Amino acid sequence: IHSNLPTKLQKLQYSSNIIDQYEICHFCQFESRIVPDGLSKNYPKNIRFDLLPNRINKFLSQLLEIVNKNRKSTFWDSALDVYNKAGHNGARKPTSVMARFQKFLPGYYGSKGASIILKTLISLFIDSKKLSSDMIIPLKPLDYLAEVLVPETAIRLIAEDQNIKLDEAKNVMEDSVDFGLYVHDVEDDDIEVLVNEIIPKSL
Repeated sequence: IHSNLPTKLQKLQYSSNIIDQYEICHFCQFESRIVPDGLSKNYPKNIRFDLLPNRINKFLSQLLEIVNKNRKSTFWDSALDVYNKAGHNGARKPTSVMARFQKFLPGYYGSKGASIILKTLISLFIDSKKLSSDMIIPLKPLDYLAEVLVPETAIRLIAEDQNIKLDEAKNVMEDSVDFGLYVHDVEDDDIEVLVNEIIPKSL
């Protein structure tokens, strides 16, 4: 097994469980196909994650415009559509959230980037009380961060990285999710923290 396999896969390589072995084979396909394809598209294999909080801070005014409905957000439109159709309880069912979870992910920044972005946004908007529930009905604050501001932040980071427009960055984000999940994964415990931030606290 390749030494650069994500942490989870390095643990699974010693398992005799057939499901674990299937997962290893699936990720080996990432190594042989998705990673080379991503690198050919200039998706970064090395990211300065330590710089993300300061970079995100620079987007605060734009993100506040989105919160205050002074700047259009397709992610807000999509979230609103889901919540209006399914209702809050329906939209917050774990099965519904997980079905949409990949759409929240920040492309090639992976689950590691998603965790850092979410934690930074919590500090900027919830801890600072810049975001309140009455501003984002029918969503709750953590729902809103995860489904709207995380991807809005991601496309701005990608646009800055690649020197492209936001609509182009959105396409890159969607295209590079698998690359990000493979190259920039986090420990299982961190993924659990990320999912728990998005689901239970908002129920």
